[in-house]
Amino acid sequence: MGQTVLFAAKISLASLGYWFWPSGLAVDHAWPSVIGVGEGLFLAVASMGAAIGTWIMFRIDRRMGWCLTWFWVTLLPLTLLPLVSRLTLYQDNRAYLGGIGLAWIVGRLLVAGFKIRHPRFATFGAACLLTALVAAGMWADAARTATWVDSEHVWEDVLRKYPESVLGYHARGIRFSKAGRLDDARQAFERSVELAPWSAPSHDYLGAVYGQLGDLQRALGE
Repeated sequence: MGQTVLFAAKISLASLGYWFWPSGLAVDHAWPSVIGVGEGLFLAVASMGAAIGTWIMFRIDRRMGWCLTWFWVTLLPLTLLPLVSRLTLYQDNRAYLGGIGLAWIVGRLLVAGFKIRHPRFATFGAACLLTALVAAGMWADAARTATWVDSEHVWEDVLRKYPESVLGYHARGIRFSKAGRLDDARQAFERSVELAPWSAPSHDYLGAVYGQLGDLQRALGE
């Protein structure tokens, strides 16, 4: 139960982070199946920070309460993902309806900031800055989405950013195996098995590759 709660916090906070700068993986297949003590403490502190930030925003302007509620309610379904899988979690997990609430929140903060510095141009200045932020976000979003050109790009992007991704090596091994690159496939599956000895599919595929290479004893062992 504790791990489920931690993963729910992790995926919600990851989503929150990508709202502010959408430049991560298109899909993250690299999260470990267990969250350690250090990361658990970080998630607890970050969750408290998000809660405090929400409270401060509400104190600044109570009229924004419905925006704050809208934003967090739209992210609630993400907390169910840890019940589906802990090894394979979609990190491109932003609930896009949440963007409506977030846009109002950011817009309100910008207007408040400009009112303090430049009262006469508050709305115009905030609109210009928000437009620039949206443009930058669109550029980052497009760059991230470009990794989806094919499965090879997606999985190699995963391995570049998460060198210990079990499923990344597993997918690489399958791709090399289909291409007839058996030695490369063997190395990929061996690395996958090394990272996750309990992963039955990796053992199965590794055994098949050993068999194709003529090493029947190791194939049977796998």
